[in-house]
Amino acid sequence: MRGIEETFSANYGKSPRNWPVIIQRSFLPLDLTRLEDFKHLPTRFQDVELFIFNYTLSELLNHRTTFEQVVCHLASLATNGTYFLIIDRHQQEVCELAHAVIYNAGLRPLEFREEQTNMDLDEQVTDLGVWYSRMGRGPKLKWNAFFFLAQKPIDEDY
Repeated sequence: MRGIEETFSANYGKSPRNWPVIIQRSFLPLDLTRLEDFKHLPTRFQDVELFIFNYTLSELLNHRTTFEQVVCHLASLATNGTYFLIIDRHQQEVCELAHAVIYNAGLRPLEFREEQTNMDLDEQVTDLGVWYSRMGRGPKLKWNAFFFLAQKPIDEDY
């Protein structure tokens, strides 16, 4: 966290108001397979405009039912127009779970895209600078992923 703050301060000035994103220091240890963890926070997620599930579904395949309950609950708390973005491995089982979660939560699918590619030729792993040496392993240069963007409907006719 301090590294990000130092970089933003150097690039955008010391005032966080000028930074491209605001970084919150409050973290909630929540289990995405336990609906009970989210039920005692009925207003916490109402102002969230974007929920991102980044390589989450593939890790929770054995907990599909409880994970889906959590997403349905979050969708019920979210305001109309809130986006839900799922990014994960392009694997049949994971894609099927993503579709089930989106539809069962009553979300409007906006875009589903698959991408199987590798890093651009003009990019080099050394472009990561000091982070490349700190990772302790080489970054992935190829990927086979999907992106699924959905939205809590704005109108009631959906």
